[in-house]
Order: sequence, then C-alpha cells, then structure tokens
Amino acid sequence: MQIFQMTANFSTEDAIGNYIQTLDRIFQKSGFNTRIFSDITFQNPHSSKYIPTGKDILWFHYSIYSDNLKYLEKSKDIKIMDFHGVTPYHLFRGYNAQLEQLCKKGSEMLKVFSDHVDLCIVHSDYSRYILEENGYKKIIKLPLVVDLSRLSKIKDDETLAPLLNKIKYMLFVGRIVPQKSIIDIVKVFYHLKQFQPNFKLFLVGDYGISKEYTFEIMKLIKQFNLYDDVVLTGKLDDAGLTTIYKYANIFIVLSEWETFCVPLIEAMYYQVPSIGYNRTAIPETIGDAGILVDKIDHMEIARLINELLNDHRRYELLKLKCKERANNFTEAQLELQLPGILKEVLEKK
Repeated sequence: MQIFQMTANFSTEDAIGNYIQTLDRIFQKSGFNTRIFSDITFQNPHSSKYIPTGKDILWFHYSIYSDNLKYLEKSKDIKIMDFHGVTPYHLFRGYNAQLEQLCKKGSEMLKVFSDHVDLCIVHSDYSRYILEENGYKKIIKLPLVVDLSRLSKIKDDETLAPLLNKIKYMLFVGRIVPQKSIIDIVKVFYHLKQFQPNFKLFLVGDYGISKEYTFEIMKLIKQFNLYDDVVLTGKLDDAGLTTIYKYANIFIVLSEWETFCVPLIEAMYYQVPSIGYNRTAIPETIGDAGILVDKIDHMEIARLINELLNDHRRYELLKLKCKERANNFTEAQLELQLPGILKEVLEKK
C-alpha cells in the first residue's frame, strides 16, 4: 500500500513542509511506499501526476485553495484531510489581493468535502471546532510535530552568536503579514523601552508577502524613532534562526488567528518564555509555558513583560516549563499514535 501526501505548496522551509517530511519518514519506517505531490513544486511531482488506485491513501494537507482540492472529492483512495486551517481572508484585504481570494475560496469550499473524506486530522481543539462548524464528524487530534532533533544538530551562526549574547531582545518569528499583528508587537516594544531602554526587537520572517503591510511597519518604526532598535531580518537560514532563538529573552505572539503556531514550540525548545494573545489556538499551544493576555493593551503587555524579566524565580520556572512542553510535540510522540489511526482507517474501509 502507498500513502500519497498532497499539499498546495510544498516547501522544506516552512512548518507544514517540515511536518510533511516527518510524516513521510514515519510512513516509510512503517513499511509504506510514499510520494509527495503539490501544485507549486520545485522538488517533487506536480499534483497532476497523482493517479488514484482505489487501494491507497491520499493524505491531503488543507490550508488554502489550490486546484488539487478536486482530488478530495474525486479520488477513490482512502482520503485523510490534515487540516491546518485557512487564514481568514479579510486579514489580507488591502494587503495582498491574491492571497485574499485564495483564502476566501479555500474557506468557502471547506463545506464541500465533509462527506467525501474518511477522516480528518487536526492539531488543536480550535481547528476541531472549525471543522465541526463545517459539518465534519470523524476528527482526530494529533500533535503537530516540530523536528526538535533537527534543531539540536544545528550549530550556532559563528558571526551572530557572540553579538546576540551581548544584548537583550524580544523575538517574533513568522510571516510578516497582518494576521500576525506585527504592528501591535512594535507598539508593545515602544512601551517596553520605557522599562528596558537597552532592549531590542527582532522580527524574523518573510516580509515580501505583503509589501504594503511591511511599509506600514517601517512607517511606525520611523514614527517611534526605533530605527536602531527594531530589525526585520527577513528569512534566516537554519543556523541564523536557531541562534536567534537561543539567545532571546522573550518571545511574543499577538496573532489575530492561529491554528497552532510552530514558532512557539521552537521558542520553548530553546527555553524562551512567551507572551501570547489568548485567542484561537495560541493558549492551547502555549499551555503553562508562557503568559497569556486577554486584550491588546500595549502598555499593559509591556508592563507584564517587564515584570517577568525582573522576576528571576518566575522567569526560571517558565524556562523549565518550556522545555517540558516542547517535548509533547516531538516525532516520537507522533510515531506512537499514527499506527493505530492508520489501522483503524484501513479496517473500517
């Protein structure tokens, strides 16, 4: 039997792509032949090369509209939808018309497939709620694996490490898009500077997705006179990314919408306490390894961060909890659960 994974855009440089590769390793270790298909691809077969046999498994990663969604309806293989959530399209309005339309269509089409899939996989209770609202019934929650073993093998960036080790900074990692509320992060940082004048802010991630939004961020940085304190790094290579995690003092996520948020787990792995917005899946991902805020009050969030930084006992306790929580999202945890799920699906079919 074969397991065919399919996604809109396969990249080894994002969370879904890394998760797909992890699944592929586990499937192969379990004795399955595997292939990965996508509509946008540079290193694997295009979705059009997928040929259903009626005897195999199609494991489809749903995150946005793409032409290959048709296979969720038409394929005769066993169909498992791995639901990563579709970003609410209004969050791209005025910033990226193409992504707005793709997310709108992806969200609208979600109801279409509720009677065509054999099982749904989610990675948070928030995602489960979304699927249930759209008529899905067979849903199982699995940990979204963060490849921590890979992180442990990456050496420090020899140029960055000695520099970062000398400063204190707050960190955000993710796409620089409206969904991530970067403007709110900059405003929090502006107030934090009143308590921690030597602090810096690093915003790590692709800022080319929404150039208009990036322009708004830069305009705010200029308005607050933070040129020397806020750095938009763009995407970093593995060594740069792991190094900037390792020396961070605080991690911040104020996103309007998340169905998991892998960078939170990566920050936990490096024992960096987090501040998160108590919405969507963020509280479920953070657990007890960070501090949640119920509303976006920039001065109040800055005050909470300052209190944490000055409370050595509490800060060290959160660092310990970070390490414990990160261990819930390892490949080993996923490997324990997958065989039983596959067996159940195959027996029912």
